[in-house]
Amino acid sequence: MLLNPAMLAGIGGVSLPLVLHLLARARYRSVDWGAMMFLEARDPRQAAAARLKEWVLLATRMLLVGLIAVALARPVVSKKWAGQEGRVTAVIILDRSYSMGFEEAGRSRFARAREAVLQILAALKKGDEVALVTLGEGVQVTEPTANLQTLARDVAEMDVSSGASEMSRALEEARRILDQPSRFNRELYVVTDRQAVTWRNLESAGGFAQWVSDEQHPTHFYVVPVGGDDADNISIESVELVEPVAVRNQSAEVEVKIRNYAGSTRAGMELNLAVITPSDPPRRASDAGRRLNKEPLVVTVGPRSSTTVRVPVTFRESGSHVLSAEIKAPGLEADNRCQTAIDVTDPIETLIISGDERTDELRRESFFLRVALAPYWSRRGGDPHKSGDLAVVTIKNSNELGGVNFRDYQVIVLANAPQISAETVRALEQRIYEGGGLIIAPGNLTRVDNYNSLLYREGLGLLPAKLEPSGPGDGSRATALLGLELSHPIFRFRRGSDPLPGAVIGRYFPATPRQGDSRVLATYASGEPFLIEGPRGRGRVLLVTSPLDGDWNTLPLYPFYLPFVQSMVRYACGVSAGSRNLLPGDAIAVSFDEPMEQIQAWRNDEKPSASVDRSQIRVTDTQQPGVYRIEAKGRAGKVIHFVVQSPRGESDLTPLTAEQWQKLEHNLGFKRVDMDRQNLGPLLVAERRGRELWLELIVIALVLGVVEMALARVWTADI
Repeated sequence: MLLNPAMLAGIGGVSLPLVLHLLARARYRSVDWGAMMFLEARDPRQAAAARLKEWVLLATRMLLVGLIAVALARPVVSKKWAGQEGRVTAVIILDRSYSMGFEEAGRSRFARAREAVLQILAALKKGDEVALVTLGEGVQVTEPTANLQTLARDVAEMDVSSGASEMSRALEEARRILDQPSRFNRELYVVTDRQAVTWRNLESAGGFAQWVSDEQHPTHFYVVPVGGDDADNISIESVELVEPVAVRNQSAEVEVKIRNYAGSTRAGMELNLAVITPSDPPRRASDAGRRLNKEPLVVTVGPRSSTTVRVPVTFRESGSHVLSAEIKAPGLEADNRCQTAIDVTDPIETLIISGDERTDELRRESFFLRVALAPYWSRRGGDPHKSGDLAVVTIKNSNELGGVNFRDYQVIVLANAPQISAETVRALEQRIYEGGGLIIAPGNLTRVDNYNSLLYREGLGLLPAKLEPSGPGDGSRATALLGLELSHPIFRFRRGSDPLPGAVIGRYFPATPRQGDSRVLATYASGEPFLIEGPRGRGRVLLVTSPLDGDWNTLPLYPFYLPFVQSMVRYACGVSAGSRNLLPGDAIAVSFDEPMEQIQAWRNDEKPSASVDRSQIRVTDTQQPGVYRIEAKGRAGKVIHFVVQSPRGESDLTPLTAEQWQKLEHNLGFKRVDMDRQNLGPLLVAERRGRELWLELIVIALVLGVVEMALARVWTADI
């Protein structure tokens, strides 16, 4: 067969050497003159030999022209003997992950990928079946169909998604489809970019190559990489609160992490923060909310590195918010914005149960705690809810707990309380298991045996560690803070260069952390724990092994004290939006304490499919990244935001090296086809139906040309 039969018209050029030969002969005519009689007559055999040489040269020239014409028509040697004839079953894996949106020379990689898929479809014949597997919003499979025109139309209408690729799952789906009975002529195509992360965990998949080269049912496996090797990209990797929780009208810090994948410094990039509040209507995908910073922040990131920017912000409304960071930078647009769901709470209702409320205010157990948590109210008085403080502080003596409803408070602090009754412990346990926070700071009045008996209860109670008697009061075992778990939310207020406070810890309680779920967050120079965390139910319990006043240590005299205490209370209050920042495909489930008149879900300005009853909603249609908003209407309306964020792995555009390509080709058994160098459609037809001979014909034509030149030189000299 011929891939370019129109070029056979060039065979007409075979007559050109003959025409030129005849024209050359027509230029001469025989003229007899008298002296000819004295010349020796020509040997007839020499004349015949000369004519033979002329015809050989003429035939060689005509054959040379004919070979060139046939080579341009691209003949193919049939492969009918090589395998079973019949219809082809092909699987095309099309990468729609957001890295395919990268533009080069004015065209996205996905536009090139669409073109490649259409060429593959055009190279198939009537009766062939094709299955399409797309990556980006999970792995979506279209089972084999013979309607190639409809499939081509669907591909032409596709666009890049906001998700990541899962190549290993896609290959398994392709294998499942092609392994079905009666599918003998099997072909597999992968159309993707040259990104290395697409092929993660596949370099050692040797079993796939064995399946591809199976002698009984071989599979022709092609990988078509599109786009170039450009890896320059800027990505916002994360945006989150530095503090464990934001409080209305309180300054909070937002931390934005920006990564530069380019090999050169990116300077002068503009960074903006925005927020979506509960009172805002459902937003369009292009609407990030209300700007928080009046002027853009200018950011510079070094080559192949990341930087962290902290920005102070203030939220004027409590409830569920969506915080957004966006940077203006070339490269992939999908990762220039990052969003996170956060909660902004009203001032935290905090109860301090003090064991020592002496007449002298400075000597009271609650003094430094109250000043740290409510500095404005402590100085000015008035309505604590309007003071602008972090917390609304209520102080009770340990002997005044009768009739106290712990459900009225988000955080409870046991500050050197001497002992706790069994009734109080039961009430505390109920509150903490429901989601409250408890901070325990024992002191000189604390009865260790009472705490261990009722609060620790052999590891079954609220106390996250078993207490030992405190050290001597003469300062002989004084120590200092040495280690802080800076990755924990409590200590994220500290910057990397901040020195440890030089406070002297004169006395403390040695403690043995509870096995299983407790965690030491800070230690003394002696190696003993200073701060221990232990969750209970939906609540959080923190144990500080030295008092939070100035009796046993000098912590209140250092700038470290105020943010440390505030950060502990923020963390202990238990308001966390971690479960509301999801990956594509994660289900959204919300339950309400009472029946609602109406519950509905929004994704930007659309409604995703959801199952709803009067007190709960479940949304499983979360493949598309973006902001999901749950609205509940009842006696008190409520808005809850969720954010489905694309994984940032696609942001790394680093291409595969030549060595990595070779390893993948060997382990997976595919043949790589470069669209920039080869015309994909005709190449696949030739691979499927036979082997092209144009190269061999061109070589033969060149050899004939050399032979013709040599013969012409030798025989012309003899004539």
